[in-house]
Amino acid sequence: MDAAELSRRLESFDGWVPPVTVKVLIRLGLFDELRRLGADGDWYCASAWASWSAEQGGTSAALAMLAPFRATGWFTAVRKYVQVLATAGRFAEAVDLVPDCGLPEVSAAVLLAELKAAQGEAGAAEAFELLRPYAVDWRVSRPWAALAERLGRDPEVVETLTAPVAETPHATPATIVLVDALERGGRADEAEAVLRSHLACEEAVHLNRIQRLLKLLLAQGREDEARALIAEPYGHWVAPAFAAHLEERGDRDAAIEMLLPFATADPAENVTECAGLLERAGRLEEAVEILRAAARAEGGQAYSALPALCRLLRAHDRLDEALEVVAGIVERRAGNTTLSLVSARADVLAWSGEVDLAVAELLAFPGRPRWQQTARAAGLLADAGRAEEAIAVLRACDDQYRVAIDLAELLIREGRVAEGIAVIRNRRPEERNPEGGDAAP
Repeated sequence: MDAAELSRRLESFDGWVPPVTVKVLIRLGLFDELRRLGADGDWYCASAWASWSAEQGGTSAALAMLAPFRATGWFTAVRKYVQVLATAGRFAEAVDLVPDCGLPEVSAAVLLAELKAAQGEAGAAEAFELLRPYAVDWRVSRPWAALAERLGRDPEVVETLTAPVAETPHATPATIVLVDALERGGRADEAEAVLRSHLACEEAVHLNRIQRLLKLLLAQGREDEARALIAEPYGHWVAPAFAAHLEERGDRDAAIEMLLPFATADPAENVTECAGLLERAGRLEEAVEILRAAARAEGGQAYSALPALCRLLRAHDRLDEALEVVAGIVERRAGNTTLSLVSARADVLAWSGEVDLAVAELLAFPGRPRWQQTARAAGLLADAGRAEEAIAVLRACDDQYRVAIDLAELLIREGRVAEGIAVIRNRRPEERNPEGGDAAP
């Protein structure tokens, strides 16, 4: 093994089982296969098996699996080795190896702090001081604040972050960390002032800060001021959270009233959220109509509204109506059919028992790259218990990487593990983009 080659493969998966397929093996409990592949030099399998083995108490076996990778000096393997030692409570050994991880200064400090914090309150206090010099760094502010909360040292967070946050107009996690510490300390007014001073900068509105301000106002029962946020141009971004708050306290009608203006506007926003509220309130026809209107419109909401409408109609045994809706949209668009429309119709056809027709329409759609319609067609066949046909559909297009991923998973699920692994391991990195837009997951 060579560290440079391992780094290359980490990104390309060349000759390795990719993480998404490793998750399938884990989900199916195929740990012997993971061990075999890991021992054969497949890093993702070796790493996954080592984690599992360590969790089962097999620390020595886990470290032995990682040893050949670690011996190359490859920092990813050294870091994993450190994590396994920590899982086993061997913190002193883990701490000694941190300098060998090859991490940048800040990342090394975070890893070392994690190891120390796992060793009780004294270790947590040491970790807190270790991270203090980097507290404003986006990689550090949240773990440092978590330690402060654990140790009851929020005032030090406020003291450390107040000036840097005030001097930094652009988005940073330290802003929210400071707000949280102020609120926990009973200084809600100061927390609000920090948020309001950072709602927008460089003519951009920061959604996370607006959402945090809404949460702060609602926690204090200041609903009138929270409603003022909904009236702003960015109101549709925070309205669902306010509506959820209203529904949780039992005022569903008020929640609906809040979202309806957005859901019925042009362009519509928050359509699926509003429809869900209406359905839960027993106002099914209103939910259907809101989704129908959004699905007919041109725009981003149509992509979520149409599938949501079809699922809603299915739940209420109205599949014929769902087919009529899709047909009407196709007609309105004068033949400008998109894959989302074809997919919605295919889903409804499959729910109606017309799987063959659904698959045929998907595969006949001319759009590229082909992996999307191929994967959906195979998924319908697999869901119908027709795995062999699904495999055949995927094989016809498995020169595309994402299709090969699906094919490997289906073969593994069908018990053809070696065949599935071969499909994905034998791919070369340059084969991933035969039609463009087909990047690795």
